[in-house]
Amino acid sequence: MKRFSDNLKRALKLRGMSQQELAQQSGLMPAAINHFVCSRRLPSLDNFIKLAEALNVSADYLLGRTEQPQVSDKAYSNDDLAAAASRLNPSQMKTLIKIALTLSTEAS
Repeated sequence: MKRFSDNLKRALKLRGMSQQELAQQSGLMPAAINHFVCSRRLPSLDNFIKLAEALNVSADYLLGRTEQPQVSDKAYSNDDLAAAASRLNPSQMKTLIKIALTLSTEAS
């Protein structure tokens, strides 16, 4: 159980997510996330899949079978972008907007 907890903590750090953000992204209760992080409980298979998907890591990474998170090629939603942008400071946000405007101009 400790291995899963440690890998979950590493994935959270890797993704720059808080437990609260993981709860929101996965649809799980914040208390459940805390139980998993603190090695008090293991998730059900359904919840394990939700965690891996929300963290965008492989099941093998969470299980400790690989050191590579193997980020999937899933498409990101507007909610994903908004969540990531909400963690940026004003200078980073300005840079992100410039990049987005440049990309949208190039796509036209």
